[in-house]
Amino acid sequence: MKPNAQRACEEFTRMVLQPEERIDLARAAMLIAAEFEPELCVERALARFDQLAEPLARRLSPAQDDFQQAMLLTEYLFHELGFRGNEEDYYDCRNSLLNHVIERRLGIPISLSLVMMEIGARVGIPIEGIGFPGHFLVRHGRQRSLIFDPFHRGELLTLTECAELFARVAGSEAGFDPKYLAPAGPQEILVRLITNLKSLFVRHNQLAEALRMVDKLLLLHPDDAQNLRDRGLLKVQTGEVGSGIADLETYLESEPEPADQQTVEALIARAREDQSTIH
Repeated sequence: MKPNAQRACEEFTRMVLQPEERIDLARAAMLIAAEFEPELCVERALARFDQLAEPLARRLSPAQDDFQQAMLLTEYLFHELGFRGNEEDYYDCRNSLLNHVIERRLGIPISLSLVMMEIGARVGIPIEGIGFPGHFLVRHGRQRSLIFDPFHRGELLTLTECAELFARVAGSEAGFDPKYLAPAGPQEILVRLITNLKSLFVRHNQLAEALRMVDKLLLLHPDDAQNLRDRGLLKVQTGEVGSGIADLETYLESEPEPADQQTVEALIARAREDQSTIH
């Protein structure tokens, strides 16, 4: 890892080990991007939020109520500036790297939600993330019935439309629960963002990058058995065989009779055999 990327990784680690209320979500997301683009200046990239927020701040006044200000925010971001969901190339990794999302004005639900949250914070409009299953949303921090879909140009959603969205992503047989609209804290949002990146890197066969994302997930939730298993698998695939086997064995010990026990045991046996052949 290049020195700048290593520094970004170390700063991210220090940040997320703090109490959750001290986590700077935008900075944490930008530090992740900086690991993959060592030339990225995190401070300059974050300053783009301030630059984008300035014109909107001049249009807001105390005479406007929460609804009017929220609609000005969505109009500005998604129609004037043109932020939108990248439906044409949803699995492009740049959709999840915050610096690219700002410059290209393309993203996926969670990255566009981050943009809306950060611009809102800079102009005094509280926007909260919602860890909605399969499709990240946001809502107004004071007027919580104001729910927006940043992926679809900040569309305002009713509770009925949220239930319909849930049925589309989870299946019509799944029951909608209003608890799915609960606000998400910084750790939950980071886990969701990093999990997306992990899946994208696996999809593109960028296994070393996927492994770095799993390390971050285990930093946030050290006891997560599924990510421990995935780290073991990725380590075996990227040549860290001994360490990978250790992770897989720990996974089997921590999970009583996991559904994939036979598969993991077979992988361990094959990895040991390959290891002995190499040596």
